[in-house]
Amino acid sequence: ALPCVAAALLGAFCGARLSLLVAPAVLSKVLYVVLPVTAVLVLRKNTLREEAPPPENVKKTTAVAAAISLAVGVYDGFYGPGTGTFLIILFSLLAKLDVRASNGLCKAVNLTTNVTSLLVFLRGGQVLIALGLAAAVCNMLGNWLGAGMAIKSGVKITRPIIIFVLLLLLLRVAGVY
Repeated sequence: ALPCVAAALLGAFCGARLSLLVAPAVLSKVLYVVLPVTAVLVLRKNTLREEAPPPENVKKTTAVAAAISLAVGVYDGFYGPGTGTFLIILFSLLAKLDVRASNGLCKAVNLTTNVTSLLVFLRGGQVLIALGLAAAVCNMLGNWLGAGMAIKSGVKITRPIIIFVLLLLLLRVAGVY
């Protein structure tokens, strides 16, 4: 996890700094590209692995997971919605980790990208502290509940939740709510 956390920190820092320079209208367009790709990956049968053998080449798996962490870190710092979902899918699909390992690594990386981005946005004067604290509490509760469900039920619960999150993101981007 440590190389992934380091890569995520760098990615989130760069993404958040970039976000401060880009017009807000551009940010909303990002999901028009990301959502369809993610939906296709989630709906593929072999995207999420219930079980996976230990990596044959730990260095290669670590390098792939760190590259994913860097790229998704940039996305999370820049925009953010769906980051956990993207991490789980990519760790499973590209790093060939099972859904539980993907979820566990996702939590370390996502915490890193969130804290890094928060610090950049605080410094840039772009944070509503009260709203952020309320969101943080809800986020922690959701992560605790979700991690428990993933450990207990694996892909059976993870895939439907990912699809639900993607649907909510699509509705948000479409302006439904």
